[in-house]
Amino acid sequence: MSQNQDNGRNGHADTSNEYYRLLAEASGDAIFVLDRELVYEYVNPVAARMLGRDPDEVIGHEWSEFLPVDQYPEQHETIRGVLESGQAVAVENRVQMPVQGRDVWLSTSLTPIMDEQGAVKSLMGVARDITSQKEAEAVLVESEKKYRMLTEAAQDFIFNIDASGTVTYVNEHGAKMFGVTPAEITGRKMEDLFPPEIAERQGNNVRSVIEAGMPLYAENYVVMPMGDMWLGTLLAPIRGEDGCVTGALGISRNITAKKQLESELTAERDRTREYLEIAPALIMVLNRDATVRIINQKGCQVLGCQATEVIGKDWFEGFTPASAREAARRDFNRLISGETGVLERYEGTVIDSGGRERIIAWNSKVMRDEGGEITGVLSSGEDVTERRAAEDMLRESEKRFKALFDTAITGILVADIEQKKFVLGNDTICEMLGYTHDEITRLGVADIHPREALPHVFEQFEQQARGELKVARDLPVRRKDGSVFYADISSGPVVLSGQAYLLGYFSDATDRHQAEAALFESEEKYRSLFEESNDVIFFCTPEGRLLDINPSGVRLFGFGSRQEMIGIDLPGELFQDPGEFRECSERLERGGDLRDQELKLRRKEGGDVTVSLSANVVRDGSGRATTFRGIMRDITGQRKLERQLIHSQKMESIGNLAGGVAHDFNNYLTAIQGYADLAMLEHPEKGALREFIKEIRTSSARAADLTRQLLLFGRREEVNLRPVDLSETISSLQKMLARLIGERYTIATRIAGNLDMIMADRGLIEQVIVNLVVNSRDAMPDGGEIVLEAFNERGDSESDSTPGHGFVHLRVIDNGMGIDSETLSHIFEPFFTTKDVGKGTGLGLSVVYGIVTQHGGVIEVESEAGRGTTFDIRLPVADIDDEETDLSADIIAARGYQGLKVLLIEDDDPVRNLACRILGESGFEVTAAASSSEAQDIFLDRKGDFDIVFSDVVLPDDNGLALAERLREAKPGLRIVLASGYTGDSLDSARIEERGFTFIQKPYSMAQLVRLVGSSYHK
Repeated sequence: MSQNQDNGRNGHADTSNEYYRLLAEASGDAIFVLDRELVYEYVNPVAARMLGRDPDEVIGHEWSEFLPVDQYPEQHETIRGVLESGQAVAVENRVQMPVQGRDVWLSTSLTPIMDEQGAVKSLMGVARDITSQKEAEAVLVESEKKYRMLTEAAQDFIFNIDASGTVTYVNEHGAKMFGVTPAEITGRKMEDLFPPEIAERQGNNVRSVIEAGMPLYAENYVVMPMGDMWLGTLLAPIRGEDGCVTGALGISRNITAKKQLESELTAERDRTREYLEIAPALIMVLNRDATVRIINQKGCQVLGCQATEVIGKDWFEGFTPASAREAARRDFNRLISGETGVLERYEGTVIDSGGRERIIAWNSKVMRDEGGEITGVLSSGEDVTERRAAEDMLRESEKRFKALFDTAITGILVADIEQKKFVLGNDTICEMLGYTHDEITRLGVADIHPREALPHVFEQFEQQARGELKVARDLPVRRKDGSVFYADISSGPVVLSGQAYLLGYFSDATDRHQAEAALFESEEKYRSLFEESNDVIFFCTPEGRLLDINPSGVRLFGFGSRQEMIGIDLPGELFQDPGEFRECSERLERGGDLRDQELKLRRKEGGDVTVSLSANVVRDGSGRATTFRGIMRDITGQRKLERQLIHSQKMESIGNLAGGVAHDFNNYLTAIQGYADLAMLEHPEKGALREFIKEIRTSSARAADLTRQLLLFGRREEVNLRPVDLSETISSLQKMLARLIGERYTIATRIAGNLDMIMADRGLIEQVIVNLVVNSRDAMPDGGEIVLEAFNERGDSESDSTPGHGFVHLRVIDNGMGIDSETLSHIFEPFFTTKDVGKGTGLGLSVVYGIVTQHGGVIEVESEAGRGTTFDIRLPVADIDDEETDLSADIIAARGYQGLKVLLIEDDDPVRNLACRILGESGFEVTAAASSSEAQDIFLDRKGDFDIVFSDVVLPDDNGLALAERLREAKPGLRIVLASGYTGDSLDSARIEERGFTFIQKPYSMAQLVRLVGSSYHK
């Protein structure tokens, strides 16, 4: 009786084990089991594919063989922690996988497996590729700016909260829901915005998200100014660069209609929810017309759809491939017609939302009402797609393995680990040893090695069987005829039909063995290579005592001689972390070599050096490691250059942000300048009010210059040369420069009284002055005086090709530490800097040089070490037109275009209203539109009865340039005027010029607007 019970339990265990094995084989995640020595006991097909191997090539091998060297320490520590503590962990790592050939992100859970005594005997890992998720997160961060506009246009209540629970941002629609403006909500606590009955709950929700760092979704019925409603609110934590929660993002949506629908569906859903939600099978109910009445969560997962996307749809038309549709309907009709009441274990094909076909094993049964009438079909299905694919892969793998085994040019032997007897050998090993296949199966390990080498051979065999050693090198092998050759044997344990075997690959290493012996005997012949190598070549003991090193190593580490270095303790004197040497030593002892291991070392007199280490191990006849020999390459400069490149890319990102901000200001400035122009029309007489208005125009013009500097910094603005008063420019910069350089420095100016105007881009010239002043400040760490000097250099007909013109000199002079001749020769080169890492990009003076040459100018430097520096810039004098722009005169002149019909498209309300008024007063007949779609409707309704189209390039629903091209195509000869706050790449200037369109840059004055729109008609 007891034996029968045991047999029953064993049978149940076998069935259970087979069940779990099938689950692991069919899993979409990578599943593996490591023993305490970190040797793979099991991997499922997904894990093997991640490693770029077949499962048999992985099982029995050490975990570290498939992991990049630089990622080993961290992951080794994590796995060892699970084995020692018995506590499960979950980690996310960025790992370089062989099959992808690139870094992937893995989310891995590690769970200890206990023996009967409760001790950890192994661990199971489940890994999932989350690279797409990580990349999506990165793209989300990079795209935040782009979606700001969408946030403002959203019909949901969107808000940000800081760590104290204070609202820091709310979109326009959200503020309207509360009947206030965004400014009236910003700065208040979240709970202050809601009625008392839910205020405390909202405050608790916010604190929970910020403290726990987990998202939270809540639904509440609230009384709002817009009316009573249900709000569904999602709160998600916002994290800083250090990973800490700095606040929360919230999105609230009016879900009143959804709640009403949910109430109507509650009764039906409650009857089926409990089973449907926990069932591991795809369960659904089809009506008599084959439309889906019910589908569970598993079914939605298989189809990749939400339930609402499936319910009510025709199952066969929507979710069955066309090739399988007729057969599936035939089976369904057999059930609906009553021909059969049940169909069991039949396979069908469905198609998911991504267009992929899935194989489902179905069980179906008819459903009847109380009167016995068939009302539909209940079906339960199991997704067997992966299982079928795995079976196909296994069969294919077996074919490939047999073909590789039979045709391999490497000798292969399979040995019973316990008996040390051979059970199988391929043609190559038979040829290498001189035995037939039948003779091989009657031999053991002891039969193919010399007797005196057997202790070492058996030791290597046992290490490979335990997975501790991958390659046994230089083992003597005896052929049938008694001759001996040397072989490298790569081995690993495998399990076939429940039996443990050792699979060995034999490579003839006789030539290498003899060559190494000859190499040691003739060492003096190759000493010159050792002495003259630019890389560091060294020999040391496994404990870290230096035995020898070449001159390059002596120089790199700053020692006086080789004798001074011989015998030093490498871990203690050269390694910043002695533990790194121990890890390298253990890997060399275990695996035999290292390749391109990056290490941080230190020099004798201080200072870091980064090296790439490759090393291997020398063993004696018994297999004991006696010496490590290695090559180090200094890659310090390479890593420094990489850091500089990363810093440059950061500067580029900052520039893009600045350019985007500046664009929005141009719309505001257009409105400010335009309404100031209108105000001056209303007050033509001189007086205090007119002077005030003129100051508004002047300040807005300066603000426009500031936005142009931002656009230039963001590489979104082209150089725009205009007459510039250098004296006024320096004067306006003085206060800002004083704040910039600090109290220990003074700025003196020596500006000629009759200084000529220069032809320049004011924003760029200001950038040149700021860069040179900051450079002078950095050259005087103890403080000092910086002089800005400007004077004319007149040209004449004899010495200048343009009589009556010349140059203006701009000099920046300091009494700082000066510049030596070697540095002077490189000073304008990109990325050249004398500052410490992190304190300079090496771009400042190269940018100054580029700006000056773009202006047709010349920059020169005079300096000596310890005697200060003078930067001397010569800029061309401008042709000056003193004629003042008079808006009223332009309006009067434009009335000659009386009756010309203008279609004006501008999404910014103040700018649109302003332009309509000015053009209307100038005699044009103006029709306005706020979007591309509205403009096209107007154009069609009026049958294209317009003379001129004036459009902003950036519209909320289209590109103004594309709109203009369509309208021109509909009415050839139509005059086009385009406006934008952008220039350069964002504007597509080449395309505008090619089409012959007129362009006006924002911010523009009203006089410019009237002039350009009028003149475009005769262009």
